[in-house]
Formats: sequence, structure tokens, C-alpha cells
Amino acid sequence: MGGVDAAPLPGEARSLPEFVAALRQLKVWQGDPSVRELARRITSRRRDRARRAGTHGWQTIGPSTVGNCFNVRRRRLDLDLLGELLSALDLDPAEAVQWTTRARQLQAAAADRLEALPQARPASPRPGLLIRTDAVGTVAASARAIVTGLPGVGKTTVALAAGRQILEARHAPPVSLLYMAVPDEADSIGATTMLAELLRSSTGEPSSTGTLRRRTVRDLVEMLVNALGERPAVLVLDNVTGTDQIRWVSQLPTTIPVIVTSRRRLRPAGFEAIHLEPLDGHASTALLQALVEDSHQPDGSTDSCSGRHGQRTTSDLAELAVLSGGLPLTLAAIAAAVNDRANWTVTDHVERLRSVPTLLGVEDALSESYRRWPEVTRDLFGVIADWPAATVPTALTEVLDPRSTGDTEVLVAESILQPVDETSWAMHDLVAAFGRRRAVEDLPVSRRSEAWERAVAWYVQRLQAIAVAPTDGPHVDGRSPVEWWRAERTNMVSVADALAPRGMHHALVDFGEAAVSAGERFGDYDLVLRVTTAAGRSARALGHTEREAGLCCGQAQLHRRLGHVTQARRDVRRGLRLLEEDPSDTPTRARLQLFAGVVEFTSQRYSAARRHLTAAQRTFEAVGDKAGRMRSLANLGIVEKETGNLAAAAHAYRRAIALIDDDDAISRARLLGNLGELEIERLDLDAAVDALSSSAALNEDHGALHDQGVALAGLAWAHALRDDHTAAIETLRAAYTLAEDIGDDLLTSTIECRGGDVQRVIGNHVAAKEAYERAIHQCQQLDADYTRYRAREGLAMLGLEASDPLARTALLDLLDTYQRLGLSDVDRVRRALIQDHPAMERM
Repeated sequence: MGGVDAAPLPGEARSLPEFVAALRQLKVWQGDPSVRELARRITSRRRDRARRAGTHGWQTIGPSTVGNCFNVRRRRLDLDLLGELLSALDLDPAEAVQWTTRARQLQAAAADRLEALPQARPASPRPGLLIRTDAVGTVAASARAIVTGLPGVGKTTVALAAGRQILEARHAPPVSLLYMAVPDEADSIGATTMLAELLRSSTGEPSSTGTLRRRTVRDLVEMLVNALGERPAVLVLDNVTGTDQIRWVSQLPTTIPVIVTSRRRLRPAGFEAIHLEPLDGHASTALLQALVEDSHQPDGSTDSCSGRHGQRTTSDLAELAVLSGGLPLTLAAIAAAVNDRANWTVTDHVERLRSVPTLLGVEDALSESYRRWPEVTRDLFGVIADWPAATVPTALTEVLDPRSTGDTEVLVAESILQPVDETSWAMHDLVAAFGRRRAVEDLPVSRRSEAWERAVAWYVQRLQAIAVAPTDGPHVDGRSPVEWWRAERTNMVSVADALAPRGMHHALVDFGEAAVSAGERFGDYDLVLRVTTAAGRSARALGHTEREAGLCCGQAQLHRRLGHVTQARRDVRRGLRLLEEDPSDTPTRARLQLFAGVVEFTSQRYSAARRHLTAAQRTFEAVGDKAGRMRSLANLGIVEKETGNLAAAAHAYRRAIALIDDDDAISRARLLGNLGELEIERLDLDAAVDALSSSAALNEDHGALHDQGVALAGLAWAHALRDDHTAAIETLRAAYTLAEDIGDDLLTSTIECRGGDVQRVIGNHVAAKEAYERAIHQCQQLDADYTRYRAREGLAMLGLEASDPLARTALLDLLDTYQRLGLSDVDRVRRALIQDHPAMERM
């Protein structure tokens, strides 16, 4: 049934996009009726209900409205229409109720939802670790607070608890807590980097962090405030190293509380400072007693108890507490040692630890735990600590050491690993530093290398999966592709930076190749450039010329996305030079030739673009890549159109369309749309109507509503030029209705411009002028420059027809603009000027 093996279940959807994706699968499962057929069924049933009720107030529904129900980018669903849609899909009424109920639940849950952070956001601390209630209250009562103290003293625990207390008081969800941890001793992390990461967190947008960093601090603060809007939120900035990193906080409104932690005794202006000293003897004893299992008697008394550790006295616990140095992190390690030995009493531990008089810090306490673990647990701890990223995915821990079974649970139980969320772990940096030293001393280099190779292969497999998977699924390690990328993006850079120094060049090349497509898809161009640059150096070190050339192509794609066209051209040329020694046709050569053509076209070097694209088409044909040939011909058609070779452009488009697979309807629809617009310029209006009608129908059937609207607007113009005015007006109305249904302002501006063209051809000059002016106004708000130029051109054409002398001046200005931008529209404007004033042909 179209790739759906079983009827989808609404209860499995965890968000509105997942629900809409499941609705798409349900449509396929129910026979995959077209949206036109579903609209007909809904309208028919509305009419039947109205007749039975004796009323005439029923309303028809268009295919575009039904198609928009399957748009995964929707933020809200019309629940009444959903019910009608489920009925039109012939779903059992009881099952339909399950679907509408689940949609209502997800819609309510999404109302106040703030996007999750791309970095780690620690889970709630263990209840026993939080005893500094006075400090938490002080921090929560302040709009700006900084918590300082020694490593392991509990700064992060206090900050997070205070943040959650603020949110609970404001009845806000925990996801509104925005957390950012500054890497240990990262003095180079500046305010712009911190703001860029927070902005990515709060919006969920795929904007490159490097692109955001090019903005000013004031701009970034304003963007962050706008992104948060009226939603309650708390910022927690953990492990800050200097006041310069947080000076921008003064620009935030006081309605957004900010909590900072630092190991240094910073005193930034406007912040209330809370310094945490190590716990005193009484507090250390109380915390240790809470952490040690069975520490309370059934009647609730705590002076002494007789749990499985035997008789415990206050003096025993107090002596253990003193050995901790008053640091909660050390107390947790000592409690783990007590809880681990079922046949030991607290007194046994006191006697044992008395023999280690220096046990006043984290390292000594961890050494005691480390010695008790079996070899597999020690090895797993060493490998995880050796991992360079801030967090470790839970699915990766099993890959790092396949011998481990329940060893991860041991590390969690002893507070070595802390759960970040359902999919990842983190270590306190002091614990990680201890683990790295132990790994160097106790873990063979070969075992560490094998663990890293398995980890890189794990990442490569997932990068390849999310590069092609639908945005809303299937899930990878319990997360959608977008969520997975956001969670792992910074970890991947840390991994890539660590591979080359370890001599793992093969792994780094694999990693870089896999990262290109995924990073380009999610907009992380700067991040992936950093990875691919390192991978390219590794490919060169290995002498893998072909793979280095392929990475050059990937870098060119990323540089072009960033607007660095000159650098993209250098990347492509470097890649082609690398292949000069071997003239054979390869997929890498074909990709480089294709992208060289794209870059040269972007630079308005049309002859070079034509040469590269023609060569790419031949190379793709030689290696048997039909999709590559299609892309080369489609781009060649664009080049020919821009240079005025309309017949050659139409020929290239038709050849490209003939190569498209039957299941790639979206590519076919887009190329048919391009062909239709081209045929209008060639004045082959019958061919234009055929192409644009097919494009609109394909886009409608597959839910590509924006492209459907653009095709309908072009089709209306083709009908008008063919003097079929009735069809032109009806098609234009359908385009307007579609744009209104989906709320697409950019589409509306395009349709307004085309509407002006249609009305001008028909002779309704007043309506044409109004449409052009509306288009110009909308385009100014949307920064849609090209459509604005076309609307201004339409107004000038109207002026020429009315013998307005200012119209010629306006067209001359547009002619200069088109020439400066290298657009083929120059020919059309020049023809209009010559027709109006033949003497201008000599210009």
C-alpha cells in the first residue's frame, strides 16, 4: 500500500508534525485518494447534511484546503475539518474519535512549547543532592544572580533548581529553561557566540551559528528578546569565565531572569552574588545520610538505624562526611562506595577510609570507587571520559564498549554519569578529567582507538540516515532528524577536532563526507565547513585524491550557501585540478563539473557555466547516473534561458523531464513549471498551458501548495495571452484562494504581480495598477526583490501604454538594474523600449 505496511496509530505521534505525517500515511493506507477526490467527498457530504436538515448554508471546499491538512509545517489544525477529512477517508467513527482526540491533545501541548536546546540541558537533580534551599530561594528571588564556588560544590544544582522554581511560580513548562554550559576554561567564548547559541535554542531555526555571530551584540540581544516574545523563560549560563561574556545581559528586560555560575569570584554589575562555601559538618552529614541507602528507620528517626549496613551512628556518618571535604560531588562518590558493598557496614567504611588521610577531594573519592569496579566498568568509564564531546548519546555507550551490559547503570547509580534527558548522558568536568587520566594510564591505546572507530561509524550511519529522511521522521535514537541534529551538532565538531591528532584520518574522511549533506540540509554551513576542512587535510595525508576532490565539492556547496561565491569557485577548481592526473570519468568528476557550472552561473559567467554543465551531462551519462544527467540538463536550461537562447533552453528542459523517474513527481512538477514560463516567453502558449496545467496538478496531488500557486499564476497569464479571458480570471481566483488558505505572503505577492499582468493583457488597467501596487508593498515587507522589480516593470508598461513620459524613465532604471544583476529580463525591457521609441535600438 504505497510503502505503508500497517495502519498508522495516532497515539504514536508526539508532536503536530508527527501527527500530520501519520495522517499522510493514513491517506495512503486508505487507498491514497487524491486531494481533489477528498474535497469532492467532503463537499458532497456537506450538501447531503444540509438537505437533510432543510438548510442551504453548506459550503464547498477546494482541493488546496484539503491538501493543506497534509502540510507538516502547520502549527494548528482545524479539528472540525479534520473530522470531515477522516470521514472522507472512510475511517471507522470510533477510530476517527481517536485521531481527533490525539490532535486536540497535541495542539494544546504545542500552544506554549519552546524549542529544546541544541546543547545539553541537565535533568532535575537527585532530591538528596539539593540541600541548599536558602541559596536556591535567594537566587530565585533575584532577576540577575551569579553563583560562585569551588568545582563540585553544587553551583549548577542550585542554579537549575532556582530556574525551575521561577518557572513553577509562573506556571511555565520546564522546557522554557534555556541552559548553556561554557566549556571548561573557555575564555575565548565571547558574547556573540553565547548569544548565537541561545538564539538557535530559542527559535529552533537552522541558521548557521557563524552567520549569527557576524551580527552585533545589540542585534542578537534584540533577536533573542523577539524570539522569546511574551513566553516566560529563564536563562542559565553555566561555568562562565569572565564578565565580558555576560555584559550583554544588562540589555535584556528584567522580566527574563538570568542565572550565572562561575568558579571564579566574579562580581558583574547588576548581579546579586551568592558564593557557595563547602558544606559544614552538619550539612555534609545530613546529605550523606540522605544519599546512603536505608538510612532512615521505619519510624522516621535518624539518630541511628539498622539497615543492611548494620548499626550507624551519627559519629560514623559525620566522620565520613568530614572525609568528603564538604563537596556534594565527593559525598555522592563516598555514598556510592557505601551503597555498593552489601556486606559492609558504615563502620567498615570509616575504618577503611581512615587509612587514606588525604581523602579530602573528588579525585580521592573517585579513586576509591574506581578500585571497586570490575575491569569492564573501568574500561567503559575511561572510554566515555575520553570522549571529547559535552554529552554522550545513550545509544553510543553500548557502541563504545560492546562488552558492557549493565555497566552504564553502575556509573549512573554512582553519580558518575548524569542523565541529561532520555537520550544522552553527561559527566561533571572534574569526573571526566579524572577518567581521562585513568584512561591514559590503564586503557590500552588499541582499545581506545577501536572504541573511537566504532563511535565514528555510529555517527556516519546516522548522518547518512538523517540526510535523506523526512524532516518529521523516522526517528533516530528516539528523536526526529531535526532534533537529532540539534542535539549532536556541537558534539560532532568536538569529535572531528579530536580525530586528526589521534591519527584517525580514515575515520575523519568518512565523517566529513557524511556530514556534508546533513549539514547543508539543516543549514549548519559554518559548522560542517569546519569538519570538511579537517577531513580534506586527512584525505590529503592519506593520498586519497578522489575523496579529497569530493570534499572540495562539498565545501564549494557550503561556501555558495553562505554567499562566498569566489571561495566556492576556488574550491571547485582545486577539486578539478586534483583529478587532472587521472582523466577517467568518475562520479566525483561529474559532481565537480556540475557544481562548477552552478557557481559560474551564479557569477554570471555564462559561457563557462555552459561548458561545465555540458561536460557534466556527458560525464554523468558515462557513469550511468540518470539523476545527475537530469540535474545538469535542468541547470543548462536555466543558463540558456538567461542568455536568451530560448529554443535551446526548452530543449534542455524537455530532455531533463524525460530523465525524471516516475516516482519523483515534485522534480517533474518544478521542471514543467520552468518549461511553462519559458514557453510563455517563446509565445508558444498552447505548450505553456499544457506544461503549467500539468505542474499545478502534480503539485496539488503531492501537497506542494506554494509551487501549485506559482504554477496557477503562470497558467492564468498564459490563458490571458491566449485571449481566453474567462479561464484566466478563474485560474487567477483559484491561485488567490490557495494563497489565502495556506497564509503564504510570498506566494500572495507573486500572484498579485501575475494578476497585474493578467489584468493588463485583458485591458483592466485600473485593476492591474492596484494589483502591481499591492505586490510592490508586500515585496518591500518580505525583501522579495525580483518580484518587486517585475511589479515595477508592469506599472511602467502600463505607463507606456498610457503615453506617460515617466514610464520610459522607470524602464530605463529597471534596465540598469537588470543589467547589473545579469538577468535575462534585460531583453524584454529593451524590446518594450524599442517598440515605444525605435531610436533606442541604437543604445
